Amino acid sequence: MINFIAKNYEWLFSGLGVLVISIILGLLKKKRDHQTYGNKVKTIETNNSNDPFVQASNNLVKNSVFINEQQEGNVIEANEAEVYLEVQPIDIIDAVQKAPPFHQKSIEESYIGQKVNWVVDFISIRSDDNNKYHIISRYKKSYPWIYFDVDIECYPIFKIANKDDEFCITGKIIEVSGHDIRLDVSSIKKLTSANK
Repeated sequence: MINFIAKNYEWLFSGLGVLVISIILGLLKKKRDHQTYGNKVKTIETNNSNDPFVQASNNLVKNSVFINEQQEGNVIEANEAEVYLEVQPIDIIDAVQKAPPFHQKSIEESYIGQKVNWVVDFISIRSDDNNKYHIISRYKKSYPWIYFDVDIECYPIFKIANKDDEFCITGKIIEVSGHDIRLDVSSIKKLTSANK
């Protein structure tokens, strides 16, 4: 390397040499940046709005994500990892309520489709004509109200559930409105004193 520099110092430090070195360093940096970008963790994209309040809400969403890894024996299957929104229901309602009224609907919509895993208190159950039952629950014995539907044949535990029984629910947010959050629930587990 030293011999190369000694033999070619005039060319190396002339304008052409600096240009060639700059191009090589630029290509190396671009390749490194591309590799670094490829290794970053994917975040949830909730809305591509230019609205500053929606962007602030999106930042809350993106910074409140955790991964629930499915384990099989001692091996964690990365391709089976599920991403849940770590933000609590009260934080969602507060973000909507603190925004100016013009922006509230956009912020509510930014949460739709996000996966959540929450502990709720059972309040009541109502039926419809299609063997679907509407569950009314709340978060930490206060608002917001958390609503979801169940097939009573799949979740017969609700036939004997008492008011304030705790359930761990997993699902997707399908609506945020006022002091209410509606979920499409994928799993429900009744909590006992042993797993609280």
